[in-house]
Amino acid sequence: MQPLAFLDVDGVFNVFGAPKSKTHLLRRRLDLGVGRFNVKLDPAHAALVKQLADAGFELTWGTTWEDCANVHLLGHLGLAEPLPVVAFEAEMMLEPPKILPPRKFSYQPYCIKAPSVLRFAGDRPFVWFDDDFIAEDHEWSESRNEAGLPTLLVEVDDSTGLQSSHVDQALTWMTWHSLTV
Repeated sequence: MQPLAFLDVDGVFNVFGAPKSKTHLLRRRLDLGVGRFNVKLDPAHAALVKQLADAGFELTWGTTWEDCANVHLLGHLGLAEPLPVVAFEAEMMLEPPKILPPRKFSYQPYCIKAPSVLRFAGDRPFVWFDDDFIAEDHEWSESRNEAGLPTLLVEVDDSTGLQSSHVDQALTWMTWHSLTV
């Protein structure tokens, strides 16, 4: 079964935490439909995304940018076709999947995007690149692994964005689980 690679934007491709001294970053002002946002994009990301695609991952947007990621980032990442998009806004009110820990009052003990990502993935193996994981996310991820559903959460630092070490983690994971297609 082809593994998914969920790609967040902010923190992963929009390196918003990068210091001003990172002069190689492309600075853009984008209209996301709810206002204009400044982004910092790393030209090196296109090669990293190509590595993931060439390895056999089904690239999928796992970002609250939703389809705006296809509108604004395909060219930057060297992608010719729009990627599938996890719908977040439409799914926020649904009951979270059972694998997630219960909410405690107003505290949600997992990344806010986790329920939608899990519903989208179903029983498919996946790697998820994001900068917003908390400890409990690694717990439900391990529960999926124990249930025979290969899952890898790759935490990306918003000051560096996606790096070759992150892609290497995903490729090693893919090989370890014999998920090559």
